[in-house]
Amino acid sequence: MAGLPFDPYHPSLILKDKRARKVQRDESNAMAKNDKKTAADAEKVTSGPAVEAKAYLEKTSDLATEIETRVGKLVAIANDCSKSGNSDSELKKMNKEFQTTKREIDMLAKTGEVKGEAPLSGKYAQKPKILSMGEGNSPVEIKIEPLHAQGLGIDQLRVDSLSFGKKAKLELERAKQVLNQIQSAIAMKLETIATRMSSMAVENGVSKSTFSRDDNRDNYLDLKISQERAARAKGRTFGLLINIKA
Repeated sequence: MAGLPFDPYHPSLILKDKRARKVQRDESNAMAKNDKKTAADAEKVTSGPAVEAKAYLEKTSDLATEIETRVGKLVAIANDCSKSGNSDSELKKMNKEFQTTKREIDMLAKTGEVKGEAPLSGKYAQKPKILSMGEGNSPVEIKIEPLHAQGLGIDQLRVDSLSFGKKAKLELERAKQVLNQIQSAIAMKLETIATRMSSMAVENGVSKSTFSRDDNRDNYLDLKISQERAARAKGRTFGLLINIKA
C-alpha cells in the first residue's frame, strides 16, 4: 500500500473516532438533560396530589399542636389550683383563665381550617378523610377524632376549688393521651405518604441508558458517509473497498 496517493483507513479507526466524538457529545447532552430533569423533578416534588395530601396532614398536625399547647396550659392551671393555700379569689381568677383557654381550644377545633374545612371538628371521626395520591395510586385514609373540649372530655371541667383542681388534672391527662394518639396517627400517614412519594420519584427518575441500539445504526451511517466522501475524492473503487480518508 506504500506510495498510494491516499491514506488507507481501516473501519475500526473510523468507529473509534466516532465513539470518541460521541462520548464528548453525550457527556455534554447528559449534563443538559440532568439540568432539565432536575428542574422537572423539582416541579413534580412541589406539586401534585401527593404533595397536597402531605401539606393537608402537616397543617392538621399544626392545628393539633396548638390545641396541645393550650391543654398544657390547662394542666399548669389545674396543678396550681390543686395546691393548698389558694384563696377563693385566686381560685376564681384561675378558673376564669381555665375556662377562657377551653374556649380557645373549641375555636381552634371547630373553626381552624385546612383547605377550607375543619379537620379537628369531628368531621372525619366516623368516615375517614380520603387523601388522593394521584392517578394509579391508592389513596391515604385517616380518621380524626374531634379535638374540641367536648371531644377531649374536658368541657365540664372547672378548677375553682381544690377538689375540682385535682379532678381536672386526671381528666386532662386523658385528653393528652387522645391528642398523642391523633398526632401519632397523622405521623404514620405522613410517613406513608413520604414512602409513596419516594417510590414515585424513583419510578419517574428511571431513564434509559445514554447509549442505545440506535447508536450502532449511527455508527454504520457515519462509516458509509466517510466511505462515500473518500470515494468521491480519491476514486470510488478504492474508497468503497478499503475505506479511504476523505
